[in-house]
Amino acid sequence: KGQAETGLLRKMLDRLLPTDILVMDRFFTSAYLLLQIQKRQMSFVTRLRDRTAKDLIKKFKVRSNDGLATLSGHSLSSYEEDVNIGREIEIRIIKSTIQRQGFRSKNLYIATNMFSEPKSEIEIIYADRWGIEVAFRNLKNTMGLSFIKAKTPAMVEKEIWVALMTYNLIISAITITKLFF
Repeated sequence: KGQAETGLLRKMLDRLLPTDILVMDRFFTSAYLLLQIQKRQMSFVTRLRDRTAKDLIKKFKVRSNDGLATLSGHSLSSYEEDVNIGREIEIRIIKSTIQRQGFRSKNLYIATNMFSEPKSEIEIIYADRWGIEVAFRNLKNTMGLSFIKAKTPAMVEKEIWVALMTYNLIISAITITKLFF
């Protein structure tokens, strides 16, 4: 227990700043986890599972692809830190349509606690997440990090920093070689 992605995120929450925005995939939509993020005064932008989003939209009558709903914890949390935190969190649901030439359009449902930001800004924040995913995939493939061996958040962070420094050294060496030779 505590070694899955959500458990590791929970361990890292106290290391993040209140001004941070957590941009997450649909695996991180637990009401308890989102309450813990909000309790630390951080913002979140996460994708909702389609079925969850559609149920919330219907229940709270969200119109015009942007509205408020209440996400509830389905059962009691097994984490001690969640005992006195509550079971419901108010979220903003944004329906975003992605259109790519040659492909069918696709709807994404985004949940956030950023109520005053324009819808377009939230969509951009979430879209940037994909660019980060691709950059990490390229880094992992280039540096042979298909599998991160570390077990704790601190060691994962160190392993990533070492890979980034090594990658930057290699890119610097290539750039210098091109400049002078």
